[in-house]
Amino acid sequence: EWRPRDKLHHERFVYMEGPFEGEKAEVLLGDRVALTREELEKTPPLHIDMRDLMDRSRFDRIKPVHLTDDALVAELRYGPDVWVPALIKLSGAKMDVSCEVLNPELVEKKKAYLSATENHHYAMKRLNRVVRDMVREQIPFDADDGQSMGFLRKAWDRAYEKGWKRFDYEGELREVYTPEGQAMPPQVCIDFLTDAWERAGGKWFTPMNDGEPKPARTKGVIDFDELGVDNRRSVHKFVEFTQKHEKYFDVWAVPKDKRYLFRDRDQFHEYLAEVADMFRPGDMISVHGYKHGGRPHYHSLLVLELDPITGVISLIASNAVFPREQTLEGILHLSPKRSFRHRVRIKEPWLEAIAKQVKAADG
Repeated sequence: EWRPRDKLHHERFVYMEGPFEGEKAEVLLGDRVALTREELEKTPPLHIDMRDLMDRSRFDRIKPVHLTDDALVAELRYGPDVWVPALIKLSGAKMDVSCEVLNPELVEKKKAYLSATENHHYAMKRLNRVVRDMVREQIPFDADDGQSMGFLRKAWDRAYEKGWKRFDYEGELREVYTPEGQAMPPQVCIDFLTDAWERAGGKWFTPMNDGEPKPARTKGVIDFDELGVDNRRSVHKFVEFTQKHEKYFDVWAVPKDKRYLFRDRDQFHEYLAEVADMFRPGDMISVHGYKHGGRPHYHSLLVLELDPITGVISLIASNAVFPREQTLEGILHLSPKRSFRHRVRIKEPWLEAIAKQVKAADG
């Protein structure tokens, strides 16, 4: 739907329905386009929506065996080494599991997997919504070229606590809130990850109320400040901190001889496929290497999706210049002399607490 320019937005197309209703619409590579729904549905799609089926059925891998116009024979994986033969009905791009071939042993293994991953499943529903919100809000990067890196957020914090709507920083007037009245604290890359998990757990800055600032912080189940992080704005220091707190984090260090640079694409992707089970959505990844000009640099990524067939990371979120969801290729090709260093995973106590909130909200 086309919407004209108004007080808060430029002229734009917006989604008319679905989870992004009212948001600015995009046309991406692979999208099908037509003037009417009827015209669109006349031509069978060339793709199958595995993401939707994985979310509903909660398997973590799929192994296609035989495809016809209206069905797919496949094996579905419910955790390592638990493969279940299945018949999947196809209706356009939509997939539905018609039946699975389960013996008593597979029934128990599937139940155990679904039970063990239930909290993670619900926590990711909340985390994905938070990431989408931060991307939509276009939370600014800290800071622009030529400005003091890392100090913009401190200036923003002071302005927010004083109840200001905008503030001056290095000669430029900055906004404290989005046009819709949501707080938008500037971020370095690791802030995006820690903010996302804290916000998913309920901790965040309160928005304006009837157009007026009401500075406060809601409490949440995750609060990195309360845990005493020495420097939560440094990727290196944050990873060191997580390694000392095994109650809350599972940290895996990529072996030194396996830290393949992204420029060595074959080795890089072959290794990710080899260790695919070391990653899952919600994981935080530290990346280190050299940017253009030879400067050593840390970056951090939030894993959103894995390829349903290979298990290799396919979609990530981060704030590098601006917050975005993008492919792993899309972020790493900018500075290909970088490699994965650590995988940091939120552990069960926090996942369980977030899952309870999600279930309560869903009724």
